[in-house]
Amino acid sequence: MRLSPSLVCCVVLGVAGSSSAQDTSHEGRAAVERCLEAMGGRARLREVRAAAIEIQAKASIKERHTLLLPSRALHYASRREGGAGFDVVVKGEKGFLCDRDPEGKTSYVEDLTESDLLEGAYERDVLFMPLLLEQLLANPQTRYDSRGPNSVGDLVVRVLVHPPQGATGKAFVVRLRFDKSSHLLVQSMGLVPCGADEDKKRFFSYGDYRAVSGVKLPTSYSDERGKGTKPRTYRVKWVLNPKLPQTLFTRPRAGG
Repeated sequence: MRLSPSLVCCVVLGVAGSSSAQDTSHEGRAAVERCLEAMGGRARLREVRAAAIEIQAKASIKERHTLLLPSRALHYASRREGGAGFDVVVKGEKGFLCDRDPEGKTSYVEDLTESDLLEGAYERDVLFMPLLLEQLLANPQTRYDSRGPNSVGDLVVRVLVHPPQGATGKAFVVRLRFDKSSHLLVQSMGLVPCGADEDKKRFFSYGDYRAVSGVKLPTSYSDERGKGTKPRTYRVKWVLNPKLPQTLFTRPRAGG
């Protein structure tokens, strides 16, 4: 029998109202609060209404992930050196994929399936997790379970992450590791809940935090999926509150 992420979290947290569950929940929430303070404070983070992550995935491919808050609407663009590529949008209960020619025109469009939306939402949340912590803290549905310090003294907190209001999706469980000295988020760990890598162990690391418009954010990522696999490591560049085209999340027509 396979347990849903929400049921798994309920089992982990124990019976509601027990003193031990309340203690671990309080400790877990406190770890997230310390992290947000180290990043620049909750008030400053609430001023971030949009963010973009730019990645040089390969020598000839550039990625740009653009997120709107608090809806978590995502636009993902992948471009080859010549300008051709594709876009993916995950927005609430809908999403689409479209191919772009070297001039930027749409050559093909298709709607995402429910499973594609779930996979896209999970990937989005892990990628932007440091920036989403304030939103999770503000959501009364978020559940925390402090697992205590690991072998090197970093604090591990198991968190139940819910989709944003009005979005299709399922809650998933992730373990967050916070650095014992800086209190910053350094890793997300857990089983991939959907997609081609479903049930694989995943370790997503965040490093080399630097100030971006008054907020400390990671500029180095590492993504390891499955035991013994080689992690994908890359540098990232953040842009906070970028000016965005009004049509960025609008489904285009082929040939447009």
